[in-house]
Amino acid sequence: MNTFSNEALFPINQGHVYYRYSSNQIYIERLKEFIADGIQQNQSILIIDNMRNIPILEGLLKKEFPTAGPQEIHLVNNYDFYLSNGDFNTSTILDHFEKELSRFNNSKEIRSWAQVEWSSTTPDTEKAEEFESYADEYILDQKMLTVCAYSTQRLTERLHETLASTHLHLLTDTSYEISPLYRSRQASNAG
Repeated sequence: MNTFSNEALFPINQGHVYYRYSSNQIYIERLKEFIADGIQQNQSILIIDNMRNIPILEGLLKKEFPTAGPQEIHLVNNYDFYLSNGDFNTSTILDHFEKELSRFNNSKEIRSWAQVEWSSTTPDTEKAEEFESYADEYILDQKMLTVCAYSTQRLTERLHETLASTHLHLLTDTSYEISPLYRSRQASNAG
């Protein structure tokens, strides 16, 4: 397991990352690093987050990245993705994701960051697994970098294990590692 220093957020530039965070303050710092790294690499950035964080992020973008415009960084309410057609409706989420990606200039690589939430008090692990498995396949095919952020306050042990099996990269507030539980859908389909 690697701990953080003043280096980049983590040592990858593409892949599917499960970020299990405890501190909202550190969450915002990691997201700021993610944005800065994307701007430095001349990438477009899609950020899917909740209504509590969007005003914070808008202020952060104006202060820290004043020259980046909406053609480079696009903020989206996560309710539209995860809850507008019921909790974790995979086809709706993927349709929203592709629609948002199509808004960017096709000449740039795109990275995305999503704050994943659901309306029920207990998450539906099967729906989350279905969604994250399809997302993993899409992200690998597109050679994108995508971070899926989940608050530890809402994670069950079963959901945590499911997410670790559908994301190759594991990130916490203080560390990064390759998931020992990862099972790629692409590898499963090939076998």
